[in-house]
Amino acid sequence: KSEAERKLEAKELGKKKKASEKEEVIFEMPPADEQISYRRANEQDAADFARLDSLCFKSAWKESSFHGELDSGKNAVYIAAENSKKEVIGFAGAAFVLDEGEVNRVAVHPLYRGRGIADRMMTMLCEAAESLGVVSLFLEVREANRSAIALYKNHGFCVMGKREGYYAETGENALLMNWKSARSADPSE
Repeated sequence: KSEAERKLEAKELGKKKKASEKEEVIFEMPPADEQISYRRANEQDAADFARLDSLCFKSAWKESSFHGELDSGKNAVYIAAENSKKEVIGFAGAAFVLDEGEVNRVAVHPLYRGRGIADRMMTMLCEAAESLGVVSLFLEVREANRSAIALYKNHGFCVMGKREGYYAETGENALLMNWKSARSADPSE
């Protein structure tokens, strides 16, 4: 997004009507050159993930769902993106069974979109999956979510089917996408 589009989005997100009809800024536009750091997530990130999830998705997960995903006993990997203030501004995660996995969530705070954050998290997620011996990842994405579809295609995901009316709250269709590890094409394994 252009700087002007980001500023407009920040203005809309950052205003909240008060009873006196005055507007109060609740989000500030982050600097365009702000350093973003990435790390493996842990169970202490559950509350931050739930807050961000509710900002990004119509059907947000509860904090308890993230606790379950981030539990050290679960075979899952989540990546957290943090801004310079150490606030979680993005996350991506997948759960694994044997050599297959499902990408569960990818979210980036609206004010930080268009900076390559989701792209970096997906790279890290696919690398983590390969290091665990995962040869195939699946995900569902809203058919109308062109930016997410492009992101996934850039990481080697291919559309393999459509689920009609998959999203109950809107009746939207989902595309089923699949990623194959470079290891899955190796006949010696």
